[in-house]
Formats: sequence, structure tokens, C-alpha cells
Amino acid sequence: MDADTEQAKIEDTNPEQPKPRNEFPDGGLKAWTVVIGAFCGLFVSFGWTNCVGVFQAYYEANQLQDLSPSTVSWIPALSMFMMFITAPFIGRGFDIFGPRYLLLTGTLLHVFGLMMASISSKYYQFILSQAICSPLGAAMVLYPSFSCVTTWFRQKRALALGITASGSSLGAGFFYSMGMFIPITFMVTYGEHVGLSNNMAGYLVSIFNASSHESAIAFAALFGFSSGTYTAISPALIAHISDLEEIGTRSGTMYAFMSVAALTGSPIGGALISSADGSYWKLQVFAGCMIAAGMVGYIAARLYITKGKLWVKV
Repeated sequence: MDADTEQAKIEDTNPEQPKPRNEFPDGGLKAWTVVIGAFCGLFVSFGWTNCVGVFQAYYEANQLQDLSPSTVSWIPALSMFMMFITAPFIGRGFDIFGPRYLLLTGTLLHVFGLMMASISSKYYQFILSQAICSPLGAAMVLYPSFSCVTTWFRQKRALALGITASGSSLGAGFFYSMGMFIPITFMVTYGEHVGLSNNMAGYLVSIFNASSHESAIAFAALFGFSSGTYTAISPALIAHISDLEEIGTRSGTMYAFMSVAALTGSPIGGALISSADGSYWKLQVFAGCMIAAGMVGYIAARLYITKGKLWVKV
């Protein structure tokens, strides 16, 4: 038997496996339909986390009024931690199984957790329902939504992810996240602190998500615009340097780093408010320093990639 015949038999018995598809449509009806679906996914998942300040203020005034703000803030902090720490596992699940089963399971858990929170009256009940069950489901909706978009776009990826992120409102990511999530948690209580009524303070979160009293409203609008950029660009940066088959896992790893900052930032903020006798100046300085540290980290990473050139396109 000659070498050519033997090689042909080997190829027949071991057919080459199909290679993964790496083409990016970068547009078309199906691609933009995915963006619309992802927009809705972030609306009900990460958009929900942007409302934690309303929950914080309500619990402090009602069911959990006997507890300190720092203690109550563990509910939204643990909620954000659960969303981010599960990201590597959900991302890996997305790489293996795709988005369908994750989205179905996440929807059920997210809705069930919020239903249980609505009938909770004890601190541990809020922890189980709103800080564990619901964010776990929200995470299963959030990460597949982001990852789906990255598999349909390349040249227009940042635009597509920006549209997706508007549905809601690593080194450097840790510090930036710690600073970014503190205002989300304490925005409503700060509005009440400076003299806004309970109803008006609650609208600060709405102002934050869309865009003296005037300064608090202006801050909510400006912070909403700027933090949305961070939400949209972070997964785009990961996708830019990753193979298609690794986007879910690598994005999940990034969010896992962020989970530590999300867990510790709000309780630290609550403790700073208590230590300042109800004043917010220590909290404001801390959040600003964390965001500044994150910005320095991003600049350092860019300079490393571009070999010291700040304004060149990566």
C-alpha cells in the first residue's frame, strides 16, 4: 500500500472537524435584531442594578429602619457582587452552550427573586431574594446579551455595544467600579440629605439613567452620561483583543474582578457617611479618588499597548 492511499484512508476515518465561524456580518437585519434583544436584556438586568438607590432609601425608611445605612447597603453591594462574580462561569457557559438556556434560566430566577423580595420583611430574606437569587438570574441575562452582540459585529462593535448599554445605564476596572457603584447606591439618600423630598429624591435615579437641588440633579445627569461610556466600552475592549471562542470567558473574568469592588464599595461608603455624622464629603472624596485611580490604570494600559503613544488608534 503506497503512502498516498494510506494517507487517504486516515483522512476518511478522521475527517477534519469544521472550523469555528469567525466572520462578522457587521450589520443586516439579524445583527441589529440581536442588538435590540440585547438592549432589552440590559434594560431588565443591569438597568435594574442602577435602581438600587431607590431600594436602599425605601428599606432604610420602612422594613429595615432599625439597621444602619452601612448594614442595609450590604443588600445592593452583595447583589452587584453576585452579578459580577458569576460572570466567568456564565461566560464559559455561553461559549459552550450559547445564550438560549442561560436567558431562559436567568429570566425565571430574576423574576422569582424580585417576587420574593416584594413579600420580604426580614434582613436575611432580602439577602436571599434580592441579593442572591435575583442578581444571579440578572447575570444570566446580562452577559449573554453583551456576548451575543460581540459575535455579530467587529468594525461597528463599539456602536452596537453602546446602543446595547443604553438599555441600562482590569486593574483599572477594580478602582473605577468601586467609585462608580457608590453614587448609584447613595444617590437617593444624598438627595434627601441636601433637602429634596422623598419623591423628588427618587427621581434622581431616573435623571441619572436618562442623562443646592440644582447641583444634585446636574450631578445625576452628568454621572449617568459618563458612566454609560464605561459600561459600553469595557466589553468592547475585551472583544477587541480576544478570539471569538474566548469572548465570553474573558469578559466574565473581567467582571469577576469588578465583583470585589462592587461588594466592598457601598458598605465602605455607608461607613464613611456614618463616620462623618451623616455628611457625604468623605464618601464623595473616596468615590472620586477611586475613579481617578481607575482612569490612571486605563491610561497606563493604553500607553503600554501603543508603546507610549497616547493619541494613536489601537
